[in-house]
Amino acid sequence: MEKKGDFTMSVDVTKMPKLGFGMMRLPEKDGELDLEQICKMVDAYLASGMNYFDTAYMYCGGKSESIVKKALVERHPRESFTLTTKLPQWMMDEGIEGRDRIFNDQLARTGAGYFDYYLLHSVEDGANYEGYVKYDCFNWAKKKKEEGLIKHFGFSFHGTPELLDKILSEHPEVEIVQIQMNYADWDNPLIQSGRLYEVLRKYNMPFLVMEPVKGGSLASAGKEIEAEMKRVHPDASIASWALRFAASLPGVATVLSGMSNEEQMEDNIKTFRNFVPLNEEEKAVIAKAQEALKKSPAVPCTACRYCCDGCPMGIAIPDVFKALNTIRLYGEEDRAKNYYKKLLETSGKAEDCVQCGQCESVCPQHLPIIDLLKEASALAYALEKGSPEYSEKRVFRGAFFSMGNLVGISCGEKDPLGRIALRGKNVPLARDVTERFTTGKWNVKKEKLMFYINLTSLRFCILHAVVMMIPVKTKCKKHRDCDFTK
Repeated sequence: MEKKGDFTMSVDVTKMPKLGFGMMRLPEKDGELDLEQICKMVDAYLASGMNYFDTAYMYCGGKSESIVKKALVERHPRESFTLTTKLPQWMMDEGIEGRDRIFNDQLARTGAGYFDYYLLHSVEDGANYEGYVKYDCFNWAKKKKEEGLIKHFGFSFHGTPELLDKILSEHPEVEIVQIQMNYADWDNPLIQSGRLYEVLRKYNMPFLVMEPVKGGSLASAGKEIEAEMKRVHPDASIASWALRFAASLPGVATVLSGMSNEEQMEDNIKTFRNFVPLNEEEKAVIAKAQEALKKSPAVPCTACRYCCDGCPMGIAIPDVFKALNTIRLYGEEDRAKNYYKKLLETSGKAEDCVQCGQCESVCPQHLPIIDLLKEASALAYALEKGSPEYSEKRVFRGAFFSMGNLVGISCGEKDPLGRIALRGKNVPLARDVTERFTTGKWNVKKEKLMFYINLTSLRFCILHAVVMMIPVKTKCKKHRDCDFTK
């Protein structure tokens, strides 16, 4: 038992494994989760003496909790493992009823009977946190503890240090916090891992680490840094340095790793079987890596795929960024072109983006996804035509038809766009967007529409275009004909 202010904590971090099994980046086979391989990984992890499993309602397209039931709950005694899942505020469409529905779904999906840890998912500044307060989730969690359905309560966090301080000061019932922590984000002004850590230590709050390898991006570190790491530890993987950085911090309960294959599992078990904190020489190498990362042009996407589930155009955004990074980091245009071409067999194009803002509203990294997709779209076109020049006609046409796509998928239905308001991004629905272009607010006639599109990415010049538009009809799910010029 530990003390946090006047609140007695029941979380004993000394009894928690240093390595946790994150069930978000699970292996797939033929487009489905690979149950056979997942079972092998679960067995290997438990055989190593570790037992902390982390899942969530939306992981793996909503399939993670169900696979936990098949690979873990139905195959191992309940007392042999610790299970954590999370409540997503942005999916509580019915408010309090939605909160209860999701919790009951999670009990059914996992078949676990109770959750050892239950977290409010991805708490951050704005309507996201306010939604958890509005629907009384903190007091509700205490009641679930009394009912024996939750053993410990906390939240995962992607907000500012100021909000974290506020929550911990107002909610002594919180027992544990999960934050993004890695050496790349320690001084990152968007993530602020270092400052978040200071707040947690201020409250003597045990914490769980997510993204210790930043979605796999820290599994490599550039030739010079990797050479230095190999000089110090010839047999250690590059990823193990990132894991040990996080696990060496005082107060850490468990470091989560979203392992995608048995090889990663074996390497991580090797790192933590006889864990040794970083020494001063190793910390110096990490410091050099941090300086090198500050100069990297890579898009810092962790491929969590929160942005994908609600994308109305079905764009595999993290995969688009992978192609973009291939050019940004290595200048390998042919490789990026071939990868992107193959990707389009199952994904929408970067130019299909309707700029609804749904992706940016849920991105834990707070990336300017819309601008990055514009860059990817223009690069894709330039590569396709074999010219380094960006085409104003192409970019303008993509933006114009994106407006039409936006109309076709909305019409007020509770589609992925409708969830934006619940998330608190305050993004208007398609009809509202269209009205800005087609009503007197812009002092133009219905038949003739003039507007300017400004693309202000660092790699773009400002593009101007004038278009003549006639009344257009389109079909959607809710209405057979929607004349959006009326």
